[in-house]
Amino acid sequence: MSPPRSPKAPTGRAIAKGSAFIFDPTRLFLGVTCWFIYIYAKKAKWQTSKSSCWRPPRSNPCPCGFYGDLKRACRCTTPIIQRYRQRISGPLLDRIDLHVDVPLVDYKALADSQPGESSEAIRLRVEKARAVQTERFKGHKGIHTNSGMTPRLTKKYCELDAECGSLMEHAMGEISFSARAHDRILKVSRTLADLKGLERIDADSVLEAVNYRTLDRNLWS
Repeated sequence: MSPPRSPKAPTGRAIAKGSAFIFDPTRLFLGVTCWFIYIYAKKAKWQTSKSSCWRPPRSNPCPCGFYGDLKRACRCTTPIIQRYRQRISGPLLDRIDLHVDVPLVDYKALADSQPGESSEAIRLRVEKARAVQTERFKGHKGIHTNSGMTPRLTKKYCELDAECGSLMEHAMGEISFSARAHDRILKVSRTLADLKGLERIDADSVLEAVNYRTLDRNLWS
């Protein structure tokens, strides 16, 4: 027996195509918790189930893509760039943890024969950090990583010393981060400290997490 057809109940074909009825595109785009709908054809009932998704968003700094490029001139006017950036709202930007600029790679870097850190070494470091987080949240149902921390857990596990607190206060004052961005910076700082095997968040981790908010500091300032 097929499920009922209604605006709130997409068909199986719509589900196979990833219908907007099922996925909230904004939440799926950001990699936060979203809801999926499953069909039990025999009973003709609908059931929702929560799942975590992650997808890295990408964007050019301007329509031509050359804004801020040191070698190529941007062809966009200021009004065009402003309209282009306004497509991403502040609340949407707040929910993106890492803002990373990807500049043009020069020839020397491409031709460098020195090997970088291997994927195996990176994988081992990440697995070790994930194991630390699993142990940290063992008594908290439904939370397995730093990204899932509630505000109360963030205060508990992301406590800053005087130096780190001073850096955070300065960043909040200079860049005018929102409360949501503040919590995300703390969570990223905690993750960076985990990757380095540190029990407490250090100043370098805070500074690195702040530097990952480049859109707050540059493009949307």
